[in-house]
Amino acid sequence: MISFLFSCRMKGNPDHNLIALIKSFIHFTTPEERKQCEWLIKFDDDDNEIIELKKFLEEGDLDFTIKLFTWARNGGRNSLHEVQSLLYGYINPKSTWIHVIADDFVFTRSNFVTDILKSDSNFTLIGLEDRGYDLAPCFSRKLLDACCGYFGTQPNGDGFSSAIRTTLLKKYDIDIGLEIERYYSRSSSNSGEDWEDNHNKIMKNFDMLNRIYQLISKNIFLCMKDSKNDQSIHSYKRNIYPDPAKHR
Repeated sequence: MISFLFSCRMKGNPDHNLIALIKSFIHFTTPEERKQCEWLIKFDDDDNEIIELKKFLEEGDLDFTIKLFTWARNGGRNSLHEVQSLLYGYINPKSTWIHVIADDFVFTRSNFVTDILKSDSNFTLIGLEDRGYDLAPCFSRKLLDACCGYFGTQPNGDGFSSAIRTTLLKKYDIDIGLEIERYYSRSSSNSGEDWEDNHNKIMKNFDMLNRIYQLISKNIFLCMKDSKNDQSIHSYKRNIYPDPAKHR
């Protein structure tokens, strides 16, 4: 099962494309795929334009679960990582994948749900095949459990995923990334932003946050070692158990 997590503000936000996002999801998935998905969306408590979404949901008779959450805006974008961590506590226990997206995305191809569900769910980070990191990362549940459901200190999920992937690669010679064919695009004014420039912005403060990501990555590595008797772990084609002596 896949849980999609994100925060949305409809009021005063011309970039939000939430209903189009939901429609694209329905268009590019089958009923069987939708049965294996749930959405968890957080709104600000002063967002009175959410009524537009509620009307759409009532009229749409959707065949998958959308859970709506509302609380104070607080830090706005700066608190998005807190939103993701809180929503993680409400996912379906059957979920094996947690997909962090945003309200200005749309899905663009069929079979992406099946492609994700059939992927190796052991400590894996799914991203697009043509990027070094991903704007909408999809985490295996085992990976996020190893992070204690903590989405770091950066508001954007791509910054968090890029940081832990980079740290694991540098410190333990482990690449948790798994690239698959592109299946979404960004529909807002941010869609034209060069991803390399964005990546550089995200990583600019990496050294300052390095200790945090080293601790998170160490915990992931130790969880990997603890799971080495799990038969499914042997399906990895990556070097997930380097010589610990090299990393003392």
